[in-house]
Amino acid sequence: MSDKPVKKKPVGRPTKYKGEETCNALIEHMARGLSYESFGAVINVNRSNIYEWEKKHPEFRDAKKEAFEKNRLFWESVGVEGTLGNIKNFNATMWIFNMKNRFPNEWKDRSELKQDLTLKTVEFKVEVGEDGEFLTSRQELLPEPD
Repeated sequence: MSDKPVKKKPVGRPTKYKGEETCNALIEHMARGLSYESFGAVINVNRSNIYEWEKKHPEFRDAKKEAFEKNRLFWESVGVEGTLGNIKNFNATMWIFNMKNRFPNEWKDRSELKQDLTLKTVEFKVEVGEDGEFLTSRQELLPEPD
């Protein structure tokens, strides 16, 4: 028997993750307005792979954050250009729908409801005569509970 250590062969396919190259490709992809999820199709990997890379590679997580900011810039720029009339047949309704779905935490219909309620307790006292006839009434504002 030989004393040489046995090299283990890697199991499965080699990864398509190429570090900085993959990170830069993601940023460029999303800076063109494309989605994070469609990036897998561009580099010929299943989208589950890019979710795994997020977990394994901090630099890819950072690239994703930067890519989302570039993506937001792209879509906001489209909105500005469309609003200014620089995009032929710009459909503002579709653009808003797109923004609400891409950026749901920031782009949503807001309905604010403000209420300032002060509850007071009132006691009503009614005096009735012996024959059941109404005599007088009065109300008193009770002190607020602590």
